[in-house]
Amino acid sequence: MDTKTQNSLHQVLKSQTTELHKKAHDIPYIANLLNNDIPLISYAGHIRAFSIIYEALENQILNPENEVLTDFLNDYSPRLPLLLTDLEYLKTKDDIDIVPENIYAGYVAEKELQYNKANQYKLLGFIYTMEGSLNGGSILKEHVKQTFKFVNNHGTMYLSSFDDKTKMFWHGFINKLNTKIVENKHKDDVIAGAREIFIDIIKIFESLTPVDEETVVK
Repeated sequence: MDTKTQNSLHQVLKSQTTELHKKAHDIPYIANLLNNDIPLISYAGHIRAFSIIYEALENQILNPENEVLTDFLNDYSPRLPLLLTDLEYLKTKDDIDIVPENIYAGYVAEKELQYNKANQYKLLGFIYTMEGSLNGGSILKEHVKQTFKFVNNHGTMYLSSFDDKTKMFWHGFINKLNTKIVENKHKDDVIAGAREIFIDIIKIFESLTPVDEETVVK
């Protein structure tokens, strides 16, 4: 790819995911969330799916034996504890779950286990997309709080996690992607991983609305 010789890996990642960002904003769940018009079950499904993804991802990337990943993860803050805290709070509101999003999240978790053994550069792409999604977390948080009348950070701990420490990690992570990955094959793997999990997240979001009786487990 010629652009990889002209642009930083981060610039290529942004260009390669632009159309996916646009597609994500057109998904009914995201569009309705931004209009303060989603049911609690859909938001609970969102948080549950991300907890499944992060549990598998962090089990892999935080293993000190992963030599490829360790150098990229200085100052990384685990997200799973925040998601589990949100889930505990949401259970006090409505103890229901959504089937499709858990299925898609399970597929992602299986791939994370596979790539940890076969291609850890793809996991770097997964981290790029997942951490990058937190850039808009504060916006989503405000809409969630308005929709469900949550106070403080109750139910939105994960969406509240883009703080100064997260920004420091993000900038360092991007810098390392740009400077430490020099082989085109590895760059391609990072890009492929970033796009792959983005597409999986879109499928999860698409499963969150509309909600009907066949998708609900009580």
